[in-house]
Amino acid sequence: FAYLFLQLKVLCTKGDRAFKNDNFLQAISFYSDALSLSPNDEDVLGCRSAVYAKLGMFNESKKDAESLISIVPQKPKVREVCNRQRCQ
Repeated sequence: FAYLFLQLKVLCTKGDRAFKNDNFLQAISFYSDALSLSPNDEDVLGCRSAVYAKLGMFNESKKDAESLISIVPQKPKVREVCNRQRCQ
């Protein structure tokens, strides 16, 4: 379990770094790899949704946003992300 958590954190950190450096396709790849380890990770889903939106891939962004809201519907931040993706 600890190894899986560490691996997830490494992938997320790499995704965040790629996003900050405008390497959006690479960020999607890292976030997707992280989601293969933990498919319901709300932070990773939110990050990947944002990257998709940044690339104008609104259908993919909306899909991640809808997955996110189904996992944690009660969080206001999640609702904000999802509403933003629907408006794109």
